[in-house]
Amino acid sequence: MAFCILGLIFYILVKIALKPLEDKISTLNRFIKDSTHELNTPLSVILMSIEQLEYQNLGNNAKFARIKLAVKSLSQVYSDLVCYNFPNTLETEKQEFDLRILLKERLEYFKIFFEQKNYTKA
Repeated sequence: MAFCILGLIFYILVKIALKPLEDKISTLNRFIKDSTHELNTPLSVILMSIEQLEYQNLGNNAKFARIKLAVKSLSQVYSDLVCYNFPNTLETEKQEFDLRILLKERLEYFKIFFEQKNYTKA
């Protein structure tokens, strides 16, 4: 009988002690959900605007390509956040990709940073 009472007291104390942690986790989850929702709209607008400018062919293709790569990187962060917070809503699918193309895109994305730091190809 005393063991049951001690167990009940222990359970209540643990619940009280963990309440602030549960509140912080809940707040963080709400923030991430709200942030993912708020990120999606501006990213879509930027990407559509870039595609429209490319269609008009204004001659700044390299700059547009860098902006587009940056938006795609942010879109990937958005997708990662959605996947983390809503794991059952996305279907995972394995697909093959060309590593050379991926590396070329990533190098193009970081090219501006390399130029600012005066790094050159080895």
